[in-house]
Amino acid sequence: MQDGERDDLNHLACYRTHEASKKRAYERRILEVEHASFTPFIFSATGGLGRESTVVYKCIAVQLSAK
Repeated sequence: MQDGERDDLNHLACYRTHEASKKRAYERRILEVEHASFTPFIFSATGGLGRESTVVYKCIAVQLSAK
């Protein structure tokens, strides 16, 4: 495995860790109190996105492009 690939995996693992942390902290309350869903937006300072953030970002882009 090359250094660039290892760095990518480290970033992905970091995003997953932060997404799981945010979900543990907020998801139950939002489901029980707000009766809504919760998707954590995880961004890095260099412009990277977590997996769930990428999905939401793409959905927003599709909706905007349809207008």
